[in-house]
Amino acid sequence: MSEFKFLEVKKITADVNQPRKFFDTSAMTELVESIKTNGVLQPILVRPKGKGYMLVCGERRYRATKEAGLTEVPAVIREMTDDEALEAQIIENLQRKDVHPMEEAVAFNSLIENKKYSVIEVAARVGKKDWFVKQRLKLNDLIEPWQQVFFSNKMSLQDALQIAPLSVIAQKDLFDNQNNVDEPNYRLELSSWILNRYKGNLNEASFDLSNPHIDIKAGACINCQFNTAAAQLFPDDDKSPRCTNIICFKNKSDIHFIEEFAKAKEDPAMLFVNDGYNETDYVKKLKKESLPVLKEYDDFREISAPEKPDWENHKNDYDDDDTEEFIKEEFKKSVAEYDKDIIAYNKKIASGKYKMAFIVDGNNKGKYIYIELQKSGSQKQAKAALENNGEVTAEDIDEEIERIKSREKAL
Repeated sequence: MSEFKFLEVKKITADVNQPRKFFDTSAMTELVESIKTNGVLQPILVRPKGKGYMLVCGERRYRATKEAGLTEVPAVIREMTDDEALEAQIIENLQRKDVHPMEEAVAFNSLIENKKYSVIEVAARVGKKDWFVKQRLKLNDLIEPWQQVFFSNKMSLQDALQIAPLSVIAQKDLFDNQNNVDEPNYRLELSSWILNRYKGNLNEASFDLSNPHIDIKAGACINCQFNTAAAQLFPDDDKSPRCTNIICFKNKSDIHFIEEFAKAKEDPAMLFVNDGYNETDYVKKLKKESLPVLKEYDDFREISAPEKPDWENHKNDYDDDDTEEFIKEEFKKSVAEYDKDIIAYNKKIASGKYKMAFIVDGNNKGKYIYIELQKSGSQKQAKAALENNGEVTAEDIDEEIERIKSREKAL
């Protein structure tokens, strides 16, 4: 049974267990001004509590009414249990127009924790797919500062879902390394290279895992207690090892890059490539020193070493109907093909057709790779070498290209 009344604002208390945690400050300011002009047009929902009332639904209207200086607010009074009030709050939040994904995440989590619903039951009650509910629930793993950034629409849902699985330490360090996060125009730019450093994927590490000298205190990664392959908690840990000490992993990546960057600059034959989209300080530094930085597809293509056939992987590619003799014969052919390819690969490295390059930015920052220069790459190198020598003619560029080609053949 419900009853409608104008209630004194001072007799109403907010529900500390209200699942809604986020309020848009600019929208709240607009609502306050609207209430000052037009009053509260839609009543709030309350339930009797002691000598007064406890707010169930209408938190924004209740807050804006107090801020606008009104002493009364229209309210629907209804007897409700704690469980009934909680479910009403959650459903009301989910039924609002343009509900933010972070609010959905909190609401779904409340239904599971307080109502003991399963994911399937939550999905049925709110009319969503199971995967949608599971995806939103993952957002609750964001630490508070990231939740606020996400709710303020300063990062995308995709980036939020990539940050959420990271450890609390990794999330905190990533947040602490953001600049101007409080600025209105701030927008997170999350590259896969930055994200990989916080995932601690040891297979993608730019440094040598067996080297104990990168960070003397930390030692080598091979038998480290933070290496999941050393702990062997899960069956695939040895194939996809991760470092659970993210700060150490990030620190080693930085130390390795700084040391190798300095070494690479001392090598006159070393080429530098940018695997990313932005011009970082290191790219700018190289250009300032008249050292060209090559871009993939425009200037070069990366060359990968032939992959040696693996018997276990090879036999998994065949059907049960194939005989073992046939599979072994095919494996021999693959090995023979590999032997031929690796000889050709090494010859091209020895002849200088494939050149070593150091990656100064992008997903593989800090790694050395082999590349094959494209024709346009020679032209860009020539222009870069001549750009400080006044006016450049076509003949100048042709001559410089020939000099570059001669130097490449000699390497």
